[in-house]
Amino acid sequence: MQIYDSKVIQTKLSVAEQQADKISQELQRLQKAGRTDSYMEQQIKTLKNQLPNLKLIIMQLKKQLISAKKSNQKTNTQHFVRSNNHRNDL
Repeated sequence: MQIYDSKVIQTKLSVAEQQADKISQELQRLQKAGRTDSYMEQQIKTLKNQLPNLKLIIMQLKKQLISAKKSNQKTNTQHFVRSNNHRNDL
């Protein structure tokens, strides 16, 4: 598993959450419409299929963000320890 910078993951997460909100709003708008034709029914079906997949992506991005933050903390801590050891060697 490749770990990306937490800022990159946060950006992807934000975009995915915005897209999920747009899909939910569009789905509600289409379902509230009085008449539905076959085109609108197909749109509703497509949006209903996309939403669970997008929610899964959001969950995965949240997990990646947590991993990236933990990895960054560990790296920062190791760097601090190494720099202290190096200073003591002088």
